[in-house]
Amino acid sequence: LYPARGVTDDYAYGMHGIFCYTFELATEFIPPPAAVQQIVSDNMEAAMILLRRVHHSTLTGLITDSITEEPVVAEIFIDGIDNTGVFRNPYLSNQNFGRYFRMLLPGQYTVQFSAPGYYTSEALAFSIIDLEQTILNYEMIPLNIPEITNIFGGDGFVRLMWELPIAESDIRQDLQRTSEPLGFNLYRNDIHLNPNELITENIYYDYDVINGQSYTYQLTAVYQEGESLLSELVTAIPLEDALISPDNLTISILGDVITIEWALQENALGYHIYSTEDPYAEEWEYLNYTTDAEWSGNIDNSSKLFFRVTAEY
Repeated sequence: LYPARGVTDDYAYGMHGIFCYTFELATEFIPPPAAVQQIVSDNMEAAMILLRRVHHSTLTGLITDSITEEPVVAEIFIDGIDNTGVFRNPYLSNQNFGRYFRMLLPGQYTVQFSAPGYYTSEALAFSIIDLEQTILNYEMIPLNIPEITNIFGGDGFVRLMWELPIAESDIRQDLQRTSEPLGFNLYRNDIHLNPNELITENIYYDYDVINGQSYTYQLTAVYQEGESLLSELVTAIPLEDALISPDNLTISILGDVITIEWALQENALGYHIYSTEDPYAEEWEYLNYTTDAEWSGNIDNSSKLFFRVTAEY
């Protein structure tokens, strides 16, 4: 138009990709009331042309999550149009429905769909025809989301263990994952616990907790392609006296072999076996580590027939 204060044309296009139109309705800025009906009648056809514009020479469709089928807010990137160097916020699909619209001139184009937590689509070719819409729906594949498989609140700590289930991208042939996860991000009560370095193991001990308080945790996996969506929320409450050595040890001796058995402890990762000749001694001899509920071995010093087994969490 012309320089003026308060106009929204540039903002509407730069922020939302909206094309603005201005109709000069009459021969004066404030026409008399008697002229309003004729002015509306004269401009009705132009208004209808704009309202029907979306029904032709337009790319549209729905962007959804391939697993949940819920709408996804995704960027719709068209090569040759969205990378000209002229600033404009990305075109995004609608949050409520995943619907998007791109008004284009007739011709051949390629489009890519991308969204945080999802794999970017391949460059998809499509044609625009002047007299109709081109409909292109797309199901976004989420980056593989870690699944917290075990959570345990101990005395002054919380232990989390997780795994990566089979992702849809491992099954579908049109888009394969190009990398294993670089690591994981852990969030406690929505606070990022490892902002400076990725967690590279599938286990984490959180010692910055207070017994009796409730904590929520979520995980993401980080790939070369980006960060996954958050895992399901889990809750843990660290409690005192959660580290319990197994009681009721059963000891049997056959020749030089001693076998110790005990009850499995819930949430224990494994067990440490110790022996001594003095049950009141401050230091016990460390024998072995096992993930089973029994251990067998030869004891060099037959006098060390007192045993202790502690559970590791």
